[in-house]
Parts: sequence; structure tokens; C-alpha cells
Amino acid sequence: MNDLEQERDFYRQQCDELGRRLLRLQEEQTRARRDARRSRTAARLIRDIYQIADSDVSLNQNNLYFLQIVLDTLSADRAALLEYIPEQKQFIFQNALGFSRSPQSTFEPPVLPAEFYSVNSKSQPTPIINWLRHLADGPFLLWAFEPGARLAFLVSNDIEDQHLHRPFEANDREIIEGALHVLIDIIERKQAEEALQRSEEKYRLLAENVMDVIWTADLNFRFTYVSPSILTLSGYTVEEAMEQGIEEVLTPDSIEIATQALAKELERARNEGGIDQEISRTLELEQLCKDGSTIPIEVKVTFLRDVAGRPSGLVGITRDITERKRAEALIRSSLKEKEMLLQEIHHRVKNNLQIISSLLSLQSGYTEDPRVLASFQDSQNRIRSMALIHEKLYRSENLAQVDLAEYIRDLVASLCRSYQAQAHYIELDIEAERLFLEINRAVPSGLILNELISNSLKHAFPEGREGKIWVTLQTTNSGQIRMSVGDNGVGFPAAFDFRSTSTLGLQLVNTLVGQLNGLMEIERAPASLISIIFSVRDEEEKEI
Repeated sequence: MNDLEQERDFYRQQCDELGRRLLRLQEEQTRARRDARRSRTAARLIRDIYQIADSDVSLNQNNLYFLQIVLDTLSADRAALLEYIPEQKQFIFQNALGFSRSPQSTFEPPVLPAEFYSVNSKSQPTPIINWLRHLADGPFLLWAFEPGARLAFLVSNDIEDQHLHRPFEANDREIIEGALHVLIDIIERKQAEEALQRSEEKYRLLAENVMDVIWTADLNFRFTYVSPSILTLSGYTVEEAMEQGIEEVLTPDSIEIATQALAKELERARNEGGIDQEISRTLELEQLCKDGSTIPIEVKVTFLRDVAGRPSGLVGITRDITERKRAEALIRSSLKEKEMLLQEIHHRVKNNLQIISSLLSLQSGYTEDPRVLASFQDSQNRIRSMALIHEKLYRSENLAQVDLAEYIRDLVASLCRSYQAQAHYIELDIEAERLFLEINRAVPSGLILNELISNSLKHAFPEGREGKIWVTLQTTNSGQIRMSVGDNGVGFPAAFDFRSTSTLGLQLVNTLVGQLNGLMEIERAPASLISIIFSVRDEEEKEI
């Protein structure tokens, strides 16, 4: 009996072990089937998502298609795509499907949710799970969140039913997160495509509506794009222009200018290791039109470059400058007329001053009084100094300014002729920088020089005494003009006060220095020297 019981217990144990093994095999088979089903689900889901990504739909429509595919694939009731706004710590519904009522637009979680949740009836309630259930409008849900992309994905069911809804599991993470990452990749691609399309539409609209012609070409000047405004510019259609070579677009002289400019830039690229991408070249050329006429154009052109930075083509803007050329010609003509008129005015002023000088010379013939004759001569010299300025302006290309250095040399020569007897034994030394003064400052400067040089010629070397007079003109460190007249003659009297003198000439000097807002300096030894320091422009002109 004992043997039979032992044999029975043995076979019973074997059956129990076989049952346990069979159960384990069934569980492993179930898990394998679930894993295979999950893998097939993920593969089908990703395949279908990528298929809609290749379709020509908007980003919003793409997101709705994505949600529908998820609902169909996972047999779920609801799905939503949310955007996270970190500044406000809120989630915003972007797209949603399957909700019986419109979801609230914004939600603020109690804390930032984790990247994944699988919530079923057995899930222990927590503040974040309660918040997710409220968000999903149902008790059973899957949640995936990608903080870097600021996007979250929510799938929800009303009930857990193995016939209608398969239960959500933690292992579903790879499905929902994989779908979310695929969607993020598609969204980024769609956003880039839409941004590129908007940019292309904007620039194409700009290119096709501006009056200037926008074009691209290869390095052989064969067009690869021409904007429609070419019809207005030259009379050729876009199709006709695209077939043209440079010899059909530009005159021979313009072709030479364009090809030389291109060759120069390419040579510089070879020698200097590259072309400055920020610099464009502006050329004035002549365009050949369909009716056989030519029009002046301005072409602003720069290089297109390949990925290595080498010039691969040209992009340019061509503008009709016919009206500008006409306006420039009109301005040049008007300016020439005004220059001629101004020259004639200076010429007539000079002639009138010479007439006055001649009248004074004739009048001086009726007196023999030395003092009266000297007055006549001083007046003539003053008039000649002013007439000389107008003569300089009349003969100069610059009708607004006088070359003061050249004026000084001519003035000294004129005074030497006037005081021939006194100047016979005197050496003249002139050191003058080339400075330019406007007429309103040149006239008083000339009169001052006339008075000071005349004073040295008349009084510094009495009775034929030999000596030296020097005139200097230079710029000071502060940018002012220093004009000096000196001599090594008898010098000023000890009691002589230059500022309170009774002589007309020196009173005139004081007045003119004040007119220039200048400063007068006097040195008595070792030689007599008078310096006038003044600004190139009047202070009121500087403020303006």
C-alpha cells in the first residue's frame, strides 16, 4: 500500500510541475504575443504617421491626422496634443479628437508631470494623476511628455474592456513616446517647410512686383532666373530673356566693363583666398531693348557661392536710370549756367574795381601834394587787393573759395610794382601753406595783408635802406590760420600803440581783425612781427 501511495504522490508532483510549466509557457506566450502585438502596433502607427507627413497638408491638418491614426491604432476614445508654456507653467491644447465637449484651453498642473504615465483603474490616485484624469476627461489614460520640444501627448479611454479597449500598460511607453518623437520630427520638418514656403512666396512676390529686374546667372552670364519686370525694362518676355546671352543684353562697351569687373573679382578671389561676401559691385551699363534702342541701367551684382565658398554664379538687380541721367544732365546744365553767371559777376566786379582804381589814378594827376598822392596810392592798393580776389575766383574752377597762398604771392608782386622805389633794395620771403578761404573771409584777409605789407614797404626801410620782409601763412595746432607779416627794419616807435593808432590803414586792420573774430599779436624784437590768428569759418557758420 505504501508503494502505491508513494507512486501516486510521485505522479501527482510530476503533474503539478507539468501544470506549472504549462502555465509559465502560457504566460510567456501571452507576453510574447503582447510584445509582438505592441511591436506591430508601434510599427503600424509610425508607418501611418510618416505616410501623412509626406502628404501636402498644413501643420494643423497633419496633427489631426496623427491623432486619428493613434485613435484607430490603439482603439482609444480620445487623443490630444498639448503644448507646454514654461513661462506660464501651463499646458495648452493644440489639437484634440474624441472629446464630447470642447476641452478647456489652458491647464496648470499641480507640479510638472513626469515624461510618462500609464493610468488604469488600479492606479493609486495622486494630485498629478487626478489632474491628468481631469485633463483626459476619463479614468484610463496614457501620457507622454517631451520637455525639450515642449509637447505632450494624451490618449484616454472611458472604460477598460478587453473586447473594446485593450488595457494600458507601462510597456506601452515605447509606443506612445515613439509616436510623440515621430510627430515632433514631422512638426519640425513641416514648420521648416512652411517657413521656407512663406519666405519663398514673400521674396517671389517682391521680385515679381518691383520695377527693378532681379536676376541670377552663371559665371558665363547665362540667366537662370529673371523677374517679370524685364518686360517693362527691355520689352523682352521672361522666356525670351532666359534664352539670351550677354551679347544680346548689353552693348559692346558694357560687355567689356562687365567682363573686366568679373575677371577682376575672380582674380582677387584666387590671390586673396576668397571674395568678401558682404560687398557687391555697382556698374553703370547700357541695356539693349527689343525695339533696338538702348537705355542706361545701373546693375548691382554680387556672387552666389557653393558650399565651399567658391563663386558659382551671380545675383543682381538691374534698374533703369534713364530719368536719373536726365535729371543729372539737367542739374549739370543748370550748374554750368550758374557757374558762368557767377564767373561773370566776379569778372564785372573786378572790372568795376579796376575802373575805380583808374579813376583814382586819373584824379591823382591833378594834385602834387605828396600826402594826397600817398592817399590815392593807398586807396588804389586796397581796391586792387579786392579786385585780385575776384580775379582769382573768376579764373578758378572753385567759385566758392580762394587759394590764399597763391593770392598772397600775387598781392606781394602787385605791391612791389606799386612801391617800386621802396621795394628795390628789399628782399621778400613768402612761406605759405595752401589754404582755401571763402570770399567773405578772403576779402578782409587780403585787405589786412595789403595794409601790413604796404606799411613795411613804406616805413620800415627809410632812405633806401636794405632789409627783408617776410610773409608766412600756416595752420596752428588748433586748426586755426596764422597769417604773419614781419620785417627787420627800423621797428615800431617805443610809444606806438597799434590798437589806438590814428592812421587810417592800421585802424582798418583793427576793424578787419574784429570782423574775422580774430586775434592780433605784435612782437617788437628782435624784428617787428604782426600775426593775425583767425578761424577758417565764422563761428556762426560753424553753429549752422
